[in-house]
Amino acid sequence: MVRFQAKAGKPLRQVTLADLQDFADSLGDRKPATWARMLSSVKSLVGFGCRIGYLPVDVGRALRLPAVPATLAERILSEADVQRMLSLEPNPRVTGRS
Repeated sequence: MVRFQAKAGKPLRQVTLADLQDFADSLGDRKPATWARMLSSVKSLVGFGCRIGYLPVDVGRALRLPAVPATLAERILSEADVQRMLSLEPNPRVTGRS
């Protein structure tokens, strides 16, 4: 939020969709997941401000979040890889009760 406030340079009640878009454009050098998380936080704050009556309009509603590529499958180890890691452990823990 600090980055958004610094970029907008105005009170939250005066923020426009153009301010949100400028902020989104300024995040271009970050990874997509970081970009989406930062924009999502700002949109959430603006939406909350609107719901409680602090802001007259939810200017963030029109801003679309970027698609974040799913990378979970790239991080899942195969059973063989897990077995190999366990067999190479120099100090295995004892399982069960003694």
